[in-house]
Amino acid sequence: PWESYAPRDWRADMRYLEAAGFQLMFEECVEQPGESEAITVHCGYAAHGLGSDQIGLGPFNSHVFRVVIKDGLVVSSGMGFDFSEFSGAMWWPFQEWIQYFHPEDFAVLYESPDLSRQTDEAIALWEQRVQGYVDYVN
Repeated sequence: PWESYAPRDWRADMRYLEAAGFQLMFEECVEQPGESEAITVHCGYAAHGLGSDQIGLGPFNSHVFRVVIKDGLVVSSGMGFDFSEFSGAMWWPFQEWIQYFHPEDFAVLYESPDLSRQTDEAIALWEQRVQGYVDYVN
């Protein structure tokens, strides 16, 4: 989801996705036509996140995971996330809940309103606050 930002720690991103309740449901992977020696494969996926599955929203569709393979090795990958539906349904409402009920946590959870933080402290807090949000909504 963060391909427009500077490179990040892949392991921390995966820990964040787990802590924030993201579930990725992959669809068909398709090789993309190209003129280089590298092979580019796009895998569509749907996703739940921030407890959306537990509150009856989503899954959110139109996401694409991209892998570039050259000489049998993955040389790059990107996780494209279409925020158009997810933001209005989950991201902004969750953030508003954080700002209202836990304003002291905002700086721990977010680098900016559009970007989550993945420190060890933040990841532990993401898990706790997502569950609190689910409990609040339900």
